[in-house]
Amino acid sequence: MSHAKITNQADVVAHLITSLGFTPTSSLALQLLDEWKLLTSLRVDVAETGVTALWVHQVVSIVERIENVTGVILISFEDEKAMTV
Repeated sequence: MSHAKITNQADVVAHLITSLGFTPTSSLALQLLDEWKLLTSLRVDVAETGVTALWVHQVVSIVERIENVTGVILISFEDEKAMTV
């Protein structure tokens, strides 16, 4: 098992891109945690206008299916840049 030292937001984004194997665009990326351990990284397309509530429900449903999730890091990508952590 490999370990990464993550100390700031830039490290979080860099680790996420490495985990996914590509830089997301127009996406929401999630890192699901069990305490301080990363369980998985996911990427979902940004919702179309008018269907945001359904989209949020679908994303929450995905997260709820994974056992032992105690934390979620959300990162929004627009174009090829991380917008928020």
